[in-house]
Amino acid sequence: MILSNPLLLEFKIKARVSKVWNALTDSHAMKHWFFLLDEFSPVPGFEFTFSAGPDENSLYIHHCMVMEAIPNHKLSFNWCYEGIPGYSEVSFNLMPEGHFTLIQFLHQGLDSFPANHPALKRENFEDAWKYIINIGLRNYLENGE
Repeated sequence: MILSNPLLLEFKIKARVSKVWNALTDSHAMKHWFFLLDEFSPVPGFEFTFSAGPDENSLYIHHCMVMEAIPNHKLSFNWCYEGIPGYSEVSFNLMPEGHFTLIQFLHQGLDSFPANHPALKRENFEDAWKYIINIGLRNYLENGE
């Protein structure tokens, strides 16, 4: 499915691809940088749900399903909200560069969410993903935080 309004970001993290893959696909690791998931499996068709938002009074229930999982290379899943129309897809593409990993991150379909919903504006997604990956994931992988 080709979705419009892609958000493409790149990050270079000082960690081998296998370590990044583990952080992306292990629910115990994910709670340190991503969201608290009861369970996660990098298997196409695996569905997971979590709650997140800007604060405790504005939580959104996310419904996701793994679309593609190629170990140490690519993880993609859809990204939808309970009670809010729209469909998007998130992809992490991993490329080894010595002791570093280049992450090409893609979030497509952002314009399918309601334009009048302030929390679902493109710039909010961009800021959130930059924080999640460039701060959260980087600190977890490079500093063990």
